[in-house]
Amino acid sequence: MIKNTVRISLLAIVCTLSSCEVAKTLINPSLTEAEMQEGLKEALRVGSDTTAKLLSKQGAYLTNEALKISLPKEASDNLTAATNALSKLKSDYPLAYNTVAAIVFDPQKIQTDLIKSMNTAAEGAAIVSAPIFKKAVNDMSILDAANILYGTDSSATTYLKDKTFTNLTGAYSPKIDSVLNKPLVLGKSTNDLWNSYNTTYGTFATSVNALSALTGITVPGANTGSLGTYVTQKALTGLFYSVKNEEKSIRKDPLKRVTDILKKVFGTVK
Repeated sequence: MIKNTVRISLLAIVCTLSSCEVAKTLINPSLTEAEMQEGLKEALRVGSDTTAKLLSKQGAYLTNEALKISLPKEASDNLTAATNALSKLKSDYPLAYNTVAAIVFDPQKIQTDLIKSMNTAAEGAAIVSAPIFKKAVNDMSILDAANILYGTDSSATTYLKDKTFTNLTGAYSPKIDSVLNKPLVLGKSTNDLWNSYNTTYGTFATSVNALSALTGITVPGANTGSLGTYVTQKALTGLFYSVKNEEKSIRKDPLKRVTDILKKVFGTVK
């Protein structure tokens, strides 16, 4: 790592003082600048294209625990509190339970439906990352390429994130919002489910808390925040997690170097 840092520093100095073509000899004499740059661009193209296609497939987020988007913490905590309250009321205060149970409220089903539809929204947005990544790849400089080649296992991912995160957020948000408003579960959209949950849970919480003088049981109030920003942030977290894994594979696994330029460039890194 120290050796790589020195190489990059030397490259930056020489590129400032003279031709970057001279600087390549400080990095790796067997590579031309054009080869190094093209190899890194190819790695980013392969990694980002593979990720966009994989994450756009049905179940890509939902069935992968590392990517799966769960409920916002406040909502998850509320549903846990509701489940515990219902159980306690049923066992210790049956009359109070009958009053509360009249509110149609199934915490487990609500959680299952919301999680499924949020992850479907993330999968629907994944493909829009491809053209944004492509522009960042095309804009890569010689020094960017050197920093990536001789950097850490996630240097390419860091480059992409720095160059694209703002644009990706802007592109993902309307796509996510569109999918969140599209009927997915029993004719209801994710936002319909979220709003229904908040309304029903709010009524449930009010009823449970109104009986607290008798039962000693309380639950938190409803969380009414929008899902759009939350799902967008989580979807992008999953996107860059996947890009990072693709980058590591290309660096470490010769079989992932699917073109001659990838084999030459990454085969020279020690």
